[in-house]
Amino acid sequence: MHLNQLTPGSVRPTCSPMRPLPLSGPSVAKSSGRKPILLLASVIFLVGNLVCALAHRGAMLIAGRAIQGAGGGGLIILVNITTISDLFSMRGGGKYFGFIGMVWATASATGPVIGGALAEKVSCRWCFYINLPCHGAAFLVLLLFLKVYNPRTGILEGLRAIDWVGSLVVIGALLMLLLGLQFGGITHPWDSATIVCLIIFSVIVFVVFFVIEWKVAKYPLIPLRIFKKRAALAALAVPSTHGFAFVAAAYFLPFYFQVGLGASPINSTVWFLPLALVLALFSIVTGGFIKKTGHYVEFIVGGLVFATLGFGLFIDLPSYKSWARIVIFQIIAAVGSGPNFQAPLIAMQTNVTPADIATGTATFGFTRNFSSAISIVIGGVIIQNRMLSHADELGKAEIPQKTINLLAGGTAGSAYVINQLSDSQRSLIRDAVADSVSGMWIFYACMLFVGLLASLGIGRTQLSKKHDEHKTGLATEEANRLAHEKKVVEQEEAGS
Repeated sequence: MHLNQLTPGSVRPTCSPMRPLPLSGPSVAKSSGRKPILLLASVIFLVGNLVCALAHRGAMLIAGRAIQGAGGGGLIILVNITTISDLFSMRGGGKYFGFIGMVWATASATGPVIGGALAEKVSCRWCFYINLPCHGAAFLVLLLFLKVYNPRTGILEGLRAIDWVGSLVVIGALLMLLLGLQFGGITHPWDSATIVCLIIFSVIVFVVFFVIEWKVAKYPLIPLRIFKKRAALAALAVPSTHGFAFVAAAYFLPFYFQVGLGASPINSTVWFLPLALVLALFSIVTGGFIKKTGHYVEFIVGGLVFATLGFGLFIDLPSYKSWARIVIFQIIAAVGSGPNFQAPLIAMQTNVTPADIATGTATFGFTRNFSSAISIVIGGVIIQNRMLSHADELGKAEIPQKTINLLAGGTAGSAYVINQLSDSQRSLIRDAVADSVSGMWIFYACMLFVGLLASLGIGRTQLSKKHDEHKTGLATEEANRLAHEKKVVEQEEAGS
């Protein structure tokens, strides 16, 4: 397959199995220091972009996306640890979490659409070339101006501290799950041995991963002790459901605009602005209010109420241009989604010990990345099944089955095939697309409601205004491990 035959959306899931690798980042960062690992993740991300930009074959592009995913995932997690938790108090960092949330929300909302426009008007290579000067400048700023504690642990010592077995096992589990969901109903039937085995064995390997983290790993990727507090579990459930729904809006609203309403990629970007702009505004406003008041639970719960309402209203998006609904529904969804980019992370960090903030933040990022990865696959499956339920009706209108199958893929890049149809055929296609997308929004609204229920278990914790520098290094990590083991022994003796 040649590069020009691929779209960014078509390879987006390929980097997802590499996203667990950043779980190792905090583990290495605790032993070798935050700054070196942050710079390493930056280099990996740059290399991945360069490979993608120069790729001439699909296999090379997929490899580049995998490298890019590993580096990008590490950056997302380590920035939250290094630039916020290490530099500011929990309460003082709220404002800066808001800035990061604003950047993350804006990029997630506009990135896929801008990438589609670049691919259509220039070349899909520019989706990757554009990252090189931007991220290169960011790398230089980090190298020259970031000042954090560095224990200067040896490279070999740092590498030995990584939970390599856990990393490989969780990547294998994720890869099997994503392949099963991606190929199910397309390459193989859902009840085929291939799909059933992929999904069942992914569950088994996930169980093996948690056993390794519990009993085998000396410095586990995910210490199971962070799941002991109900509030921490609730704080992890929120980004899972929020990430699950938001990435669907960023991915499938452009599909609805372009395939269902006939918008060009550039017009689709403009139509998406209500969501993107309000997301950015409410993310940064939330950070400012958290810094000023010390309250964060209200923003999480209130945000999920509005997000559930907004995604529920998406169900009513029609097969024709209704500007009132397009704009107002996006604004409501954005008002709810904006606060929940970073406020749940503050909730997570306040409900773990200082020694576990790095791994807790990594787990937070992993759950969001994982839910985002499977969200697109599941959303695509829902659209596919509902589109294929219209196959007989569309077939009677002499719409080729190949066209129906292409549109059922749920990618905005398939919009071009509609221009080859008659007016009556386009009308039928757009009715089918609106119905298919409507059914998908029902699922995501339900997921957000689950997140809303989970958020009620977070509880209020007073945010400290005091900033304590977090020491890193193998000696500190070993001391924390021994202290935890001692505490467990004391609890067992007290219980007996």
